[in-house]
Amino acid sequence: PLLARLPWQNFVLRAEHVPGLAHMPDIGREIREMLLFQPTKSSMHRVLQYSMPYIKHNRLNFPAFADICAQDLTHMIRVVMACCLGVLRANTKRPVFELRVRLYAFFHELLAR
Repeated sequence: PLLARLPWQNFVLRAEHVPGLAHMPDIGREIREMLLFQPTKSSMHRVLQYSMPYIKHNRLNFPAFADICAQDLTHMIRVVMACCLGVLRANTKRPVFELRVRLYAFFHELLAR
C-alpha cells in the first residue's frame, strides 16, 4: 500500500492547508455597509441582506445564480464548509472523523472546479 512506500511525513498536513478562520472571507465590510445604508450591492451583500430576517431560523436566501460572481460563490462554499466541519468555534459540535474526511473531500473537489 501507499502508506508503506512513502514516509509518514508526506501524510501530515501543514497548518496553512487545514481549514480555519484564516480561510474565511471577511464579511465585516458588507455588514458595515449594510448598517450605514451604503448602496454597494455585491452578491455577498445581497445574500447577507436577504438572509438577515431568517438568521435565527438558520436559513439563507440566495439571489439568482446569474447574479453571484465566482469569488463570492467560493466564499459562500468556504463558510458552509467551515460550518459543516465545526471550524468556526471550539465549542461547536463536530462530526466524527470519517464524516469530516468525506465532507472535506467533497468541499475540496467543489472548490477545485
